[in-house]
Amino acid sequence: MRRLAILTSLALAAIPLTASAYPGDRPGPQRVDRQDRGRWTTLSKMTPARQGRDTVRLSGRDQNINRIRLEAARGAPRIQRVIVHYANRASQDMPVNAQLSPGQDQVLQLDGRRVERITVVTDARSGGAYTLSGA
Repeated sequence: MRRLAILTSLALAAIPLTASAYPGDRPGPQRVDRQDRGRWTTLSKMTPARQGRDTVRLSGRDQNINRIRLEAARGAPRIQRVIVHYANRASQDMPVNAQLSPGQDQVLQLDGRRVERITVVTDARSGGAYTLSGA
């Protein structure tokens, strides 16, 4: 009985310490900006622009993306267009026509359908490399 009283006292003494671990108002989901919730997932790394065309096949959770980001990882690749192939067999041709400076990115908004694969068409003479991410 005495052991139970000691354990109960210790448990009750720990409650105020736990409650005071978060002083003030804790941030909750209502404070998170909608744009910040979508974390970028790398779909392809350091793809050389000299390939001219590269297709990335998506599977699982990666298929549920609403935005894609092309970022110059090295040099200044020239991205001509991006073709998004959806799971329902439809495709969307998105002209980009941009030469990306090192570290510069281009974000393209998708229409919310499941994505099966993404084809990036580059100017093979531009050199450089890019990464492809999705959110």
